[in-house]
Amino acid sequence: MLFRSQVSNLYGIQYLPSLKKFTFDNNGALCNIYSPSSATGLQYLVLENCYFPYLANALNGLTGLTNLEITACTGFTSLSLKNIIQNNPNLVFLRVAGMPALTQLILAPSESMMQLLCYNNALESIDVSGFPYLYQLTCKGNNITELDVSSNTNLLYLYCDPNSALQTIYVNSTDQIKTTWSKPSTANYVVKE
Repeated sequence: MLFRSQVSNLYGIQYLPSLKKFTFDNNGALCNIYSPSSATGLQYLVLENCYFPYLANALNGLTGLTNLEITACTGFTSLSLKNIIQNNPNLVFLRVAGMPALTQLILAPSESMMQLLCYNNALESIDVSGFPYLYQLTCKGNNITELDVSSNTNLLYLYCDPNSALQTIYVNSTDQIKTTWSKPSTANYVVKE
């Protein structure tokens, strides 16, 4: 029997080319990812409760992801997922959540991204302008002061409450605002010109 705390890396994942989904929960211990690019069939990766000081670099070799979840991981205050998004053109779902030290999330434009969940972090801003087909954005529990969703014309679900720092949500017209959107009472919608 193998206990979760006994696993410290994903060495060997390259020998599982038909692996589609993998969940890695390491109870806050240091995790190393080796040669994930050889796991050619990997589409859904979940990383939870891990200490990843070099997370973005470790994932850069992946190219077939459709879903990526990074939750309750530590070891960084800024996370750039630009290369990961660019190298995975079919990535439709991204969750980056539960990391109270995370203040910056850097993303690349993607026409395939449909769901972005980046909640319960300490993000000070989030740029979603490069996601034209985004239909769900969850960014509650952060320190965002302004949110621009004016280019997200397909946005059906917006969850940004609670977010006490949020003052302004930019939209392209009042018609864009949906009843399925949730915002703090202190935030105002502003039509971007």
